[in-house]
Amino acid sequence: TMSNDASAKVWSTHTGKCIVSLVGHSRLLHAAMFSPDNEHIVTSSSDHTAKIWKALSGDLVHTLEGHRNHVRSATFSADGSLVVTASADCTARLWSGETGQCIRIFVGHSDEVWCVALSVDGELVLTASDDRSAKVWELRTSLCRWTLTGHAGGVRCAAFLPTGPCILTASLDHTAKLWDVETGQLLRSLSGHTGFIKTAVCAPVSHDLHDRWDGQW
Repeated sequence: TMSNDASAKVWSTHTGKCIVSLVGHSRLLHAAMFSPDNEHIVTSSSDHTAKIWKALSGDLVHTLEGHRNHVRSATFSADGSLVVTASADCTARLWSGETGQCIRIFVGHSDEVWCVALSVDGELVLTASDDRSAKVWELRTSLCRWTLTGHAGGVRCAAFLPTGPCILTASLDHTAKLWDVETGQLLRSLSGHTGFIKTAVCAPVSHDLHDRWDGQW
């Protein structure tokens, strides 16, 4: 869990007791994520930093410093060697999980960046911004491959679909949209909400779930 009290906590689901408290940020937290091997945790905060911690001991490993405004989100790469962060300073950054050094900065958004994601193959970075767009970047060069435009409000969430070469975005314009990763083209707009959409998640492949829904769409 993460809190406005500037801390994160790891809890036992068996006992309900707090196992580890992650204390070191000076302002409220926006995100906390485990590494794929569950050995580390990355947190992001309004104190303009992200931090990498040892999950078992709560020891601080690295403070990722460089952003000039709130760090809205942070996540690990699939192999846990890299961290990407999204910030209200309109940029995203790529960091070495081993050294804590900034490797690359992704510059191009004109408003706050709220969300960042890495493709499973580690080749692409995805960002979502209040400038009403999402962007797909090449991780190795920091060049923007596609700018996904079409939302009429800020884009607060963006994710790579685990089931194919698609991207899902969620917006304050009350819609979510599906995009083709290979072309950047809009595939489908999902309408029906009457309020802001701040989060969107993709179900993993499940034939059972699909069969139960079959005929309802």
